[in-house]
Amino acid sequence: MTVIRQLSLFIFFLVVLLSCSQNDFQGPNFSDGSQYYPIEEGWYITYEIDSILIDQDSSDRDDGIIYENSIQLMERIDKPYEDGFGHTNHRLQRYKRSDENQEWVLDSVWAVTYRDNNIIRYENGIPYIKLVNPIYDRLQWDQNAFNNQGSTSPSGFDLRYTAKSIGRFFAFDDKNFTNTAQITEIDIENEVTKSEEKKNVVYAKDIGKVYSEYRDVKRKYYELRSDDAELLGNPYCQAENINKEVITLGNGQRVRNPFFGNDPCEANPIYYETIEGDTDEEKQANIEAWIASNESGSNPSVIDWETQTSQTGDTKVYVVFILDPTYYNGFNEIGTVIEEKVIEYGILVQPGE
Repeated sequence: MTVIRQLSLFIFFLVVLLSCSQNDFQGPNFSDGSQYYPIEEGWYITYEIDSILIDQDSSDRDDGIIYENSIQLMERIDKPYEDGFGHTNHRLQRYKRSDENQEWVLDSVWAVTYRDNNIIRYENGIPYIKLVNPIYDRLQWDQNAFNNQGSTSPSGFDLRYTAKSIGRFFAFDDKNFTNTAQITEIDIENEVTKSEEKKNVVYAKDIGKVYSEYRDVKRKYYELRSDDAELLGNPYCQAENINKEVITLGNGQRVRNPFFGNDPCEANPIYYETIEGDTDEEKQANIEAWIASNESGSNPSVIDWETQTSQTGDTKVYVVFILDPTYYNGFNEIGTVIEEKVIEYGILVQPGE
């Protein structure tokens, strides 16, 4: 009886363990990718697309915006067709208008299909794998598998799509979506200078894409070069800064003035021809020591630095990126932000009907 009881207990715990594993496997982190992109004739989604351009040098606004534009886009899945290679695709009609008071105008016709466990969109004739099946958290895939753009950039950045979150809640404005697939399509970032190109897309179950944001923003700092004899236009030498050892930026951040005590202020402390040192190695060591002293300690002003080859090719040129007190945050932000938000969705025979 003891053996039978032990065997029964073992079987019971084994069943419980398998049940838990099965529930975990089928839980919110593991889903059928096709459920986030319905492909049905007549299915449409409309979006509000807001675009802004940022350049604080050219703007009189605190947020640096120099241009804003808003349009509406409708994507409607049309009749299926054979693509000539034995596959069935659906036409994806794309209509645009400036606002809800205008009529929809056909802008372009793309295509979409579900094939080999992939949701494939042909955007201007180029196929991209937008979603895969199955899909789960942190899954990566090569969206360019059916084109020649590759999975890495020429500079080595990973271009693959990443499933950031599957099966979770997402909301914006007054809209709530219980079950979504949140996909990172672009994630290129310089962590030091905070320059970035990012695109995140959100798909809702049984609806399709409901939100996306694209950011291509670069931060421009004051640049100090070791081949410049004088620093004309040096912001630290302006009347309001020249006698301050520590400068407070518009955002309240305190920055140590790396040129405090220079005589004159516009003299370049890392100019290769005048910096101390009898050999190239000694000069380079002194330049790097100056950089190190201003990128460490309290209130550092140096953000990053790099080396380049001089035009003659015989010397190393140091380029140092320094916070610029001219700007509110210590840098000029330049770039583009595009936000796409769903307005409505459903079945539509044709626009206007």
